[in-house]
Amino acid sequence: MTHKDELNTEGFWPSENVGTAIKRETRTSGKSVRAGLFPPQVIYLYEEEYFSFGVTAPEGVVIAQEIIGHPFFRNAITVFIHTDVPEIEVGDTVRAVWTVLSADDFYEYQSDPVRVESKQEGVLITLPDTEAVKFVGKKSEIVYFHMPQAGGVTPSLGTLVYVAPSLGPKPILKVMGVVDGVLDTKAHPDGIKVIIDPIANMHRYNALEIRWTQDSGIWVDSQHKMTVYPDQSMEFTIPPVVYQPHVGGVFQGS
Repeated sequence: MTHKDELNTEGFWPSENVGTAIKRETRTSGKSVRAGLFPPQVIYLYEEEYFSFGVTAPEGVVIAQEIIGHPFFRNAITVFIHTDVPEIEVGDTVRAVWTVLSADDFYEYQSDPVRVESKQEGVLITLPDTEAVKFVGKKSEIVYFHMPQAGGVTPSLGTLVYVAPSLGPKPILKVMGVVDGVLDTKAHPDGIKVIIDPIANMHRYNALEIRWTQDSGIWVDSQHKMTVYPDQSMEFTIPPVVYQPHVGGVFQGS
């Protein structure tokens, strides 16, 4: 089994509030709900489980371009439609529609109609990678249309979606106090600073993580930060407790 933290996934999960498994059940849990069609939920499939994407303002749901076509995430982007609302009945059909919110480069993808088979489990509609690539770098919205058996068409509320362009090349880490690959620990008794210059296409609330590892690949330390000002360098502080016990050894920062 491959875990997410073993993959090269810069930008896949741009919020610390993501990666939570999604249960395929309605949000109402049998309770009565106010009339109306809930906005569709945009999720992704990974190893037979569904997970949430990160959400930021004003972009909405953020999908990293790196996920599109990746061997572990092929055709993973999915729309989940909650069907436990009074308007939707078993036997009705629904259709997901993904639209670019710009008249200059307007584009729209419509899924095939899908029959509602259950009020409790909802409906899953896959958004193919061949379509997802057409939304890279564009503000967009996903809605679904409810088509009752009796006739008519009703749109749901919309979910904003942004497919973030792939990140640019990662800069070489700047480690203060390192000269010709050697860290002068005595000159930095209170810790050393690691600086990462801005990365192209980085967005607010993307995650950056640095790791210090031994030659054997064993982690010594790991730090994780969210980007707040993506056009500025980010700074990490490595405390002495990380490197002092390993004076004389060889380590790598990444």
